[in-house]
Amino acid sequence: MGDLDGARRLLERARSVGARNIELPLGQVSQRQGRMDEARAEISAGIQFWSAGLPEDTGAVLAAGILDGPTARAAALARIQSILDAKPTVVPGIVPWALITLGEPEEGLRVVATIPTSSNVWHAAIWSPRGEAARTSPAFPEFARKVGFAALWDQYGPPDLCKKDAKGDYRCE
Repeated sequence: MGDLDGARRLLERARSVGARNIELPLGQVSQRQGRMDEARAEISAGIQFWSAGLPEDTGAVLAAGILDGPTARAAALARIQSILDAKPTVVPGIVPWALITLGEPEEGLRVVATIPTSSNVWHAAIWSPRGEAARTSPAFPEFARKVGFAALWDQYGPPDLCKKDAKGDYRCE
């Protein structure tokens, strides 16, 4: 909702009581506040938290791709491609999260829909402001069906950002 100071206070309180997975959202708050050195460290640590089985420097490579421009973004996407080229039977959920965050929403949706993920951290990317491109992608209605969102929303109602269209597909903002 734009209350970055309030978000920082809540995340730091969560950390003070032992929450271990707040680095990604804290890094995003730092980034939006222009605290880039903190953002880099927090995003890198957050990615590493969710990167079990990936090379040790994955957090740093992906954080640089998010924060540092086209060359670093290309290196981050190449790292993700090398992970996917290994044909894992389960992919860390941070991989589709990173794809969506790096501006590759269709590929992030494809990964989630076709390869089991070790966590649902990718939800944070889809439903964040950066996830708008994923939610509004032409691929999203099929994705919503494949991952079970559509069936869940048919039963319980869609989130506020989504509505069913005349063809029966969910469209999200």
